[in-house]
This record gives sequence, C-alpha cells and structure tokens, in this order.
Amino acid sequence: EKPALAQKMVAPLWARFDAADGKVKGDILYLVGEIDTGGSIGRIQEVLNRSADYDAEIIEAAEEALQKQKACA
Repeated sequence: EKPALAQKMVAPLWARFDAADGKVKGDILYLVGEIDTGGSIGRIQEVLNRSADYDAEIIEAAEEALQKQKACA
C-alpha cells in the first residue's frame, strides 16, 4: 500500500543479508524482488555469481527476485 515506505526497507534488508541464516536470506530475496524497483539487480546477481556459497532454495529465490527486478527496470 505504501511503495515509498517499502522502498526504504531495501537497504536495511541488504545490510542484514550476509549475517542472516539460509531461510531468512531466501525471505530477504523474496521481499527485495517484491518491493524494489530494479535497484537491486546487481546485488541479486552477486548472490547468483556466488551460487556455490548458497543452497538451492536461496538460488531459486535469487533467480525469481532477479526476474521481478528486471521486469521493473
């Protein structure tokens, strides 16, 4: 309902990403895909480039978030 407020949450979500456990990382990627407007493409791509560091669920969430981000860009 409040896109501007949601957009303000993107940076704090990314700030917590590396310290989060796997389930939360997937949730962060999902939320970023839903609320950002294309600004996180590079960061999501970094996650995909380091796919060996993450389990399949996180990679899947990153791929879906990237698709949504590209649709917004």
